Amino acid sequence: MNIGMSDIEAAIGHWRRAAASEEAFAASREGRALARLYGAAIAQGSARIEEGELDEAERSALRLLRFSRTARVTESEA
Repeated sequence: MNIGMSDIEAAIGHWRRAAASEEAFAASREGRALARLYGAAIAQGSARIEEGELDEAERSALRLLRFSRTARVTESEA
């Protein structure tokens, strides 16, 4: 799976809304992993990141994308 900046931003938004506060989001495993990933993508000028380049925490924080993409494909086939 190819991960784009908009995917990372969507995951950040999801976990931010799910957190009790901004501080809780920033301290969470998902928040830290996505912040590292987002920062690295910006620093490297990468528009897309291959899933194989992700560490386990980043992959876990992005897992919701798989479910939402699968749901969209299923809905479009119906």
